[in-house]
Amino acid sequence: MQLRAVEIECDESALTGESEAITKDPKHAPFMLSGTSVNSGGGWMIVTCVGLFSQEGIINRLITGAGTEEVRVSAVHVVVFSCVC
Repeated sequence: MQLRAVEIECDESALTGESEAITKDPKHAPFMLSGTSVNSGGGWMIVTCVGLFSQEGIINRLITGAGTEEVRVSAVHVVVFSCVC
């Protein structure tokens, strides 16, 4: 989830099939999905789900049935990111 953002555009086509870049901002579109890429912009975000609990991991589990055992995640990460395009 984004905390601060500057003109972020993400390519979510790997998960959604959407061909257009998605504009992200902390108020209206705060979530950034694993398995996608930032095309432009930068900011700060909190990583709330990783691995099997990320959107990509959930889709992978539904398709393959792998990794259905319970895994606990106890750390929350703050990430500073910037797109160098």
